[in-house]
Amino acid sequence: MLSVIVLLAFVLPQAVSPQAPIRLGDAARRLSLGDMVAIADAAAAMGSAVWLVAAEDGRLNSPSRGVHAVEAYQPPQTTTADLRRGTGTLIVKSPMSATGWSMQSTFNWAQVRIADRDFGDIRSDRDVNRPLTVSGRLRDNEVLGLVRFVRGGPPVPQPEVVPGGHVPADWPIMSISRGTETFKVLLRAEKREALVLDLRNENNAWSVVSAAMVSID
Repeated sequence: MLSVIVLLAFVLPQAVSPQAPIRLGDAARRLSLGDMVAIADAAAAMGSAVWLVAAEDGRLNSPSRGVHAVEAYQPPQTTTADLRRGTGTLIVKSPMSATGWSMQSTFNWAQVRIADRDFGDIRSDRDVNRPLTVSGRLRDNEVLGLVRFVRGGPPVPQPEVVPGGHVPADWPIMSISRGTETFKVLLRAEKREALVLDLRNENNAWSVVSAAMVSID
């Protein structure tokens, strides 16, 4: 039954069918209708539908080799005025699966809404309103404070790393993770590049400890 519902969602135009998942990334947009239905079925093993599918070109995905791994974001489990959080599944191509796709692992995600924008208002791959993945235990106030601090364009200790010596406010945050003493933040720069920040929170005051540009696959 789920496959029929998802199939109808993709056959109808997105404007008419809000059930159709948002697609982020060139690889996600190349997925066929059959792939999208199979991905939704694989994610349904977690007991819910999919509202967003993300897949970038890189080591696993390319126009020549096809799409082999996607992130399927499932509906939020908690929602406040400015923050919502949920879980997602990493879905991979699997010759052992009857549908060709299977769930490999799960992840946590969060989304901090931009003022005057809805959570579902995601206009491009580089929209800063997009959700991000979360690793480690972060309280809601930590997620909100960290994301708002980074979006505010703070200075970095290595000013030569980024233009103007500040974190570009229009670079979307892709992931945050909690370490022993610092928080690591990855922002999408240009294709195949990311800005990695180490942040510290002392007495509710955030600061950038280090910044570096890295290549990503």
